[in-house]
Amino acid sequence: LCYLLGKMLFDERSGLLAAFLQSINILAIYQVGQLFSEVMGCLLVLLTTYFFMRVCKSIPLTGVANRDLMLLSITLAVGILSRSAFLPIAAVIGVYLLAAQLLATHSVSSALRVFWLPALLGAVCIAPWFIRNYQVWNRFVYQTKTGHVLAIAFDDTTKVGSDTPGHFIMIKQSDLDEVARDDFYKDHAKTWIKSHPVRSAWLVTLRFMDFWNPVPMSRGLKRIVGTLWSTLFLSLAVVGTWRCLPDFRTYHPLFLVPMVYASVHAVTLANTRYRTPLDGVIAVLAGYGLSFILMKILAHRNRPANAAAEA
Repeated sequence: LCYLLGKMLFDERSGLLAAFLQSINILAIYQVGQLFSEVMGCLLVLLTTYFFMRVCKSIPLTGVANRDLMLLSITLAVGILSRSAFLPIAAVIGVYLLAAQLLATHSVSSALRVFWLPALLGAVCIAPWFIRNYQVWNRFVYQTKTGHVLAIAFDDTTKVGSDTPGHFIMIKQSDLDEVARDDFYKDHAKTWIKSHPVRSAWLVTLRFMDFWNPVPMSRGLKRIVGTLWSTLFLSLAVVGTWRCLPDFRTYHPLFLVPMVYASVHAVTLANTRYRTPLDGVIAVLAGYGLSFILMKILAHRNRPANAAAEA
């Protein structure tokens, strides 16, 4: 997928380098060994970005059964069922594609006609989960840990970069059911945010920065190796991003999914582990950056030979 995405957006060399960088990605290899769910998240983010970019290249869309759009809808539905961060990603992508189609065709009916079927397909994929939860809780519930996460994220003793609470009210399992306990935590977090708006904004800013922090939470040699790799990996991605700027109008959809994903974790929990689902997209940008650097080095080395040949 890294190769296909890099080749589609840039060139074959960038795709090969992207696949190579992701294959030796130390942090991703470690997470695979630990069976962290973020590894599956990486696959889903890559699939989402790949189909999203293919759809963006096809605008204005025609018909009601665009294959890439249907596959994008299914991928987003699977993502929503696996990670809550995909819910805002799906919403942003939907609004973006609808607006892009509307601007391209200047027809509301055309835009709605193209998107009703994939939207219905995505809803059908998600519906069984909400129906099951309604049977259990008599409410359409998406998940029951949002409040717990928010209570950890917004608290007087919150430690940015940690996914364990500094201090917040614990509720015994027998006091409230799962949904009621989640509602209690949400109310607790909302009340704290309203009482501490400045600190809440500062915590979100710190978490956004920590999300992109190259220093992992590991200790000893793992921390040193992880930091060196992340610094190189992210630096190459910055070069690739810089190379995209001259034609940003073409490449800007590539950055949509990573920025929404990072923003969600800035509000909830953020550290190096939670950045793993974006590693595939980062590898594509890093491959593009590395390709540019290598070509510059080769051009510099060949300059004397070219000058001699011309003489």
